[in-house]
Amino acid sequence: MDKILVGIDRDGTINRDVGYLGAKQNWKDELFIYPDAIEGIKLLTENPDVKVVVATNQAGIAHGFLSEEKVKEVNASIDAYLKEKGVYVAGWYYSPFVSTAYAIENGLSVTNPWVKENDMRKPCTGMLKQAAHDLSMILDDIKVYFIGDKDVDVLTGINAGGAGILVHRAHNQKHYELVKRLAEKNTRKIFIVKNVRKAAKIILSHTV
Repeated sequence: MDKILVGIDRDGTINRDVGYLGAKQNWKDELFIYPDAIEGIKLLTENPDVKVVVATNQAGIAHGFLSEEKVKEVNASIDAYLKEKGVYVAGWYYSPFVSTAYAIENGLSVTNPWVKENDMRKPCTGMLKQAAHDLSMILDDIKVYFIGDKDVDVLTGINAGGAGILVHRAHNQKHYELVKRLAEKNTRKIFIVKNVRKAAKIILSHTV
């Protein structure tokens, strides 16, 4: 089996999206890990040829809702929970950056230190590139998949030369409609599933 790098989104995919998790003092009370995410990631990581990394956009940092330290704390908390369940993720990555266009659209100052034109924020592939480097992989030489609940997650997988898988949950109907239209034009690169476990099974049986 070829080497595979799987990127997976955090909020809305691994855990319930409550809007800037970590912003509230009682954020741990809001943390809910989807059982299917645990099952799916475990299924993937049981295969020695597959490496799974979490890659999450964290615009809340640019908005000032939470700090980088808080994002790292939340990631560490979720990672610890997954390890308790026997699930070992190879890396955790986040992008605090937003584009100038995003800043203008969302009322942020363009001089905000987190407003930066780079390739880190999904659907760009900077986080996957960094993950591949850290794992001694080269994106062009491996198979790449990205699992998430938004269209940008699917596009990240495609932009990395691989495939994107949308997890269709109750909260993301708008993204489901967007990705459904994309999938009609690119059936070999885009998949829509009901949970992360099914996404894992596609990855383990699919050839990009």
